Amino acid sequence: MTDVFSVDTSVLDIVDGIARNELPDLIKVYDPQEVKNSESRVAFMFREEAAKSGGSPVLAKTGKVSPKIRPLLKNEHIEVIVEIAYDKWMELDNNQRKGLLYHELSRLVIAENPETGELKISLRSPDISYFYNELQLFGDWRPREAEEEGGEIPPAQFCEEVERILGVKSKVTVETGSTEE
Repeated sequence: MTDVFSVDTSVLDIVDGIARNELPDLIKVYDPQEVKNSESRVAFMFREEAAKSGGSPVLAKTGKVSPKIRPLLKNEHIEVIVEIAYDKWMELDNNQRKGLLYHELSRLVIAENPETGELKISLRSPDISYFYNELQLFGDWRPREAEEEGGEIPPAQFCEEVERILGVKSKVTVETGSTEE
């Protein structure tokens, strides 16, 4: 069994920056000062070794606290745990660490009941999920519900971004969305 242990302050410093600068709703359920006072509803921990999924290492995962685990926690307020693979964390540079934590924290949906003021935390999946080859062959092919103004990426810009990430020319034509032969 893999050991788990507390994260160091460098993780909490990154989370603090993300909460204050990029995801301000997070402060409603997580604040570094509250962590010290055991009031935070989000906890972070290291896992000694990365788990594997489909043969690939899982750098981190975010999950709700189950009723079975709740009695074992010292802090009764914890609702969400972000588990980080320590062995992989040590291989990441600062930008990658921030990206990993931002990704995990972006899964949190914080909703306030307008009548009671009670906050509810739920988890969501990432906005997009593709395989690199799928992007290379078909581009952003998935239909979406209508998005807020400014939320949609123009097809030409999306293809450029795919090409930048993959470092190869996209096989998708922007005009028709068909693949080249």
